[in-house]
Amino acid sequence: MYKFKIFLLALTFTLIYIAPAFAKVETMTVSELKPGMKGIGRTVISGTKVEEFDIEILGVLQKGGFNGGPMILVRCTGDVIDATGGIAGGYSGSPIYINGKMVGALAAAWYFADSSVGGVTPIHEMLKNFNYPDEAEGELKIAHLDKPVKIHGRDIDSTILSMDRENSITLQSSVEKNTMVLTACKTPLFINGLNPELVNIIKEKLGPQLPHMEIMTGTGRGMAAYAPGVSLNEGPSVIEPGSAIGMQLVTGDIDFTAIGTVTWVDPDDPEKRILAFGHPFLSKGRVGAPLTSARIIFTMPALDRSFKIGEPIEIIGVSHQDRANAVSGYLGRTPDLVDINFTITDLDQKRTQRYKFGVLPDEELLPMLAMLPMMQGMSQTVDRSGQATASVSYSIRGEGLADPIERNNMYFSTMGGFSVMSEPLEVLAMLTSSNIFREVKVSEIDIEVEITENRQTLDLVEIEFIDDIKTARIDETLTSMSANSNVSGTSNTQNLLGNLQEIPPQDNKSATSPHSIPPAITSSEDEIKTFAPGDTIRVKAMIKPYRQEIYEEILEIKIPKEIPAGMTQLEIRGGGGFGNQFMMGGSSFMMMMPGGIAPMPFMPGMSPEKPPKTLDELIEKFLERDHNNELIIELIRPPETDKEKIKKQKDEKPELIKSVTSTDKVIYGTFHLQLEIKKPEDESAKDSDKDPKIDSNSSKDKKKKDKPKSKKSWKSNYRSQH
Repeated sequence: MYKFKIFLLALTFTLIYIAPAFAKVETMTVSELKPGMKGIGRTVISGTKVEEFDIEILGVLQKGGFNGGPMILVRCTGDVIDATGGIAGGYSGSPIYINGKMVGALAAAWYFADSSVGGVTPIHEMLKNFNYPDEAEGELKIAHLDKPVKIHGRDIDSTILSMDRENSITLQSSVEKNTMVLTACKTPLFINGLNPELVNIIKEKLGPQLPHMEIMTGTGRGMAAYAPGVSLNEGPSVIEPGSAIGMQLVTGDIDFTAIGTVTWVDPDDPEKRILAFGHPFLSKGRVGAPLTSARIIFTMPALDRSFKIGEPIEIIGVSHQDRANAVSGYLGRTPDLVDINFTITDLDQKRTQRYKFGVLPDEELLPMLAMLPMMQGMSQTVDRSGQATASVSYSIRGEGLADPIERNNMYFSTMGGFSVMSEPLEVLAMLTSSNIFREVKVSEIDIEVEITENRQTLDLVEIEFIDDIKTARIDETLTSMSANSNVSGTSNTQNLLGNLQEIPPQDNKSATSPHSIPPAITSSEDEIKTFAPGDTIRVKAMIKPYRQEIYEEILEIKIPKEIPAGMTQLEIRGGGGFGNQFMMGGSSFMMMMPGGIAPMPFMPGMSPEKPPKTLDELIEKFLERDHNNELIIELIRPPETDKEKIKKQKDEKPELIKSVTSTDKVIYGTFHLQLEIKKPEDESAKDSDKDPKIDSNSSKDKKKKDKPKSKKSWKSNYRSQH
């Protein structure tokens, strides 16, 4: 639960003041309305002061509403409307009264001819939100007036209601002259605390998922600039019909707040219910987003559509239903958000900054909503682009997880700081939008990043057995096979993989590009090394640090006594190269990139033996994957020929035969050595003893907490480089 709950309920009730003059407000039904009836509307165009404007009933569209129900057609006039150049974005929810009785909420406008003409969602349609309605948004269709109305020199007898402005333009040019296209008043969604580049990413990636929002840069001040529960204004926040109200996707040091208008609130209601907007926010039905009081800085007149510029003041409650006709919620209740704590340390500048924010726990939006504030934090702290090496530690907790998911890793990228942040966001997608197993309610995410512009990488350049039997080079093998191979270093799928973590350019002595799938090496028979069960394989790895001299590393791995005979391979790889991805539900990899999450189909040779059948298995597979700073030597088991053992393997997965060396740098490259395992003739008919335990440097992570295997942690080694 989000730490901004520091504002206790008692404090909240003290600070929220519901104007008594609007208690016990009577309502007027659609059947009581007649063309020519006059009344008032209420909204805020500056600060927090509610002002009035005049309205006149033009008619009723019996099937013109957002859910196929009625919509009331009105003309708005007066100084307030003149000052804003017509009905502006942010007017959504402005209450409409006739003879002191509430009629509904202003929710749409005719932007292409007379922007003073708008549509009102009837209050009785909005109140249905508290009954958990099942109706969906109505399809686009024509609604007819009982009698034609002269508007802007035209006799209007029908309307079409559209949620999309661009679509409205096309419709208006194609319909008859007597048909008016009403467009829903898009609610301005202000992004406070993000730079313009990231706001553009939100527009591109989140815009299609937020059809009722007009995304724009806010005032630049997040709510965390003020003490929780303390109003910007002197005195308590006044909540009354016509007050500005905010609904948030993100709150804290960075916030995403949509600004609309309160339609209905009853101070004598023990549940403190509230209605706003008069149209959907996200159209997600039940949604627990923070509701805030708000103030309007300025209302910007525009030729096509005016809009209000506002900012949140304090959290005053939580929404509970987001339906076609309204957003409903409760004052004084506390939103349950995903609490994100992000700490970034620039080792070069010796500067640490901490960010705290809460995110709406929506499975589809959570990975993106969590990513963008962290991108901003990275940008503000590091304040540069270009190559970066980083250590990343994270912990994810939530209902539905037996234990927290905790892991650390090391990354290098030439694309800038944020590309090193992919892994925790992959996990977040794995638990939410890509989770096919069971529900997980993520509650808290802690991420710590230490970053430097110094490049700390290693390249595997050559591998050989200790007795000098050398391998064929993988990259040379790929070149010779390219004419008959489907593997391509420039395929779309590999480009996706490259977006996950940028791989440094490799020279002629470099190992295989991690983007390539290493095939089995073909060698003549006299080049194949032979070993017996129980033997220890020793190889020499030639390793080149970035812009330093090559050095040697001796690697060993013991062959289990109980292992099938036959041809097989020894794989020597760096964790930063190919082979450190993870399985997603048996069908695809999920790649988190700066632009969003993209699925990548499996390629030949990538699929594990068995896909995970449960979420716990998926998490275990994830935690078992290589660290980017590890040097791994792994012996691939030859195919089993014994029928009883084959049957046993269906139920029990054989233990991996591998040894891991942790380093303080990201390692790239993959080599395969072909070899043969032969059992001694005098033991071929006998069963061997059980496998001994493999080297204690096994790469298998503990489920509860993942730690490096070296005596000195890689993080401390990493720090020692500066």
